[in-house]
Amino acid sequence: MNNDEKILEALNALQSHMSVISNKMDRLSDQITNVELHLENVTDKSIGLLMEQYYPNVEKLDDVINKVDEIQFDLGGIKRVVISHSKDINNLMKK
Repeated sequence: MNNDEKILEALNALQSHMSVISNKMDRLSDQITNVELHLENVTDKSIGLLMEQYYPNVEKLDDVINKVDEIQFDLGGIKRVVISHSKDINNLMKK
C-alpha cells in the first residue's frame, strides 16, 4: 500500500467519523430545540398557572400580617393598662 492509498484510507475514515459526529450534532440540536420548546410551552405556562393560584394567598397573608401587627400593638397597650391598674389596686389595698 503506497502513501496515496494510505492517505485516501485515512481521509475515508475521517469522513466516516465526521459523518457520525454530524449526525450526533443534528440529534443533539433537535433535542435542545425540544427542551427549549418544552420550557417555553409547558414549564413556563405551568409556573404561571401556579403563580396565579398562589397570588390570592399572598394577598391574604399580607392582610394577616397587618392584622397581627395591629393585634400586637393593641396587646402592648392592654399590658400597659393592666400593669398600671395592678399597681393602682396594690396601692389601694395597702391603704
